[in-house]
Amino acid sequence: MNPGDVVDLVMELEGEVNNGGLHQFFYNSSGDSTSDTINALESIGATVFADILRRAASKFPGNMPPRDTMQRRALMQEKLPRADVFRDLDKEFLAYPEDLSGLIAAYKRQFPNVAFRAREEI
Repeated sequence: MNPGDVVDLVMELEGEVNNGGLHQFFYNSSGDSTSDTINALESIGATVFADILRRAASKFPGNMPPRDTMQRRALMQEKLPRADVFRDLDKEFLAYPEDLSGLIAAYKRQFPNVAFRAREEI
């Protein structure tokens, strides 16, 4: 995965969770890349956040949501219809157990020749 994608995935997760929680992350197209997002979190050293997302993903059959948005939405409506199923994990995430901004900044410094998108564009 290229460094720009790593940063984009992490920032998309953060935006979705801050806006509507993990339920929103999974419901929207961001959930298509759950496995990649876990890897991206690990790439920047955000192992606690990766664990939170992994535990949220484990609520789906097979311990990972489908990559297809429509399949995932149908499954959520059937098996996980209420956003509060992720409430405790949302609280863990929103407590910011790691300095996510600092980890992103440190990761970016490892790639001085990569033009990362500005946060406002994501």
